[in-house]
Amino acid sequence: MFKKKNELPPWPKPPTNDQMLEDITSAPPDDPVFSEFSSQKKNSSDKSNVDITYDLVRKFLNASKKLEKSLTSLQEQNDLLQVNDTELRKMADDIRQRAEDALK
Repeated sequence: MFKKKNELPPWPKPPTNDQMLEDITSAPPDDPVFSEFSSQKKNSSDKSNVDITYDLVRKFLNASKKLEKSLTSLQEQNDLLQVNDTELRKMADDIRQRAEDALK
């Protein structure tokens, strides 16, 4: 009735800062990731490069904070799921044992 599932492999390690910078610098200019930023640059011709860069960095930092919050939330949810999985397995074993005892 209940099959024991294989354990999932561990999550891959997140990329290092150097790896992320290498990805950013090697990305083509028409990469979809940068399309929003390039359209903002075109729309803000009256801004200086410093202002544009500051806005981009600010948006990047805000996105980074959101990702960190999401990661924390996902880790908490994963922990809760693991606890619930353990409890369900114990309950299933208990029910299985009771059914075996009742059939004896």
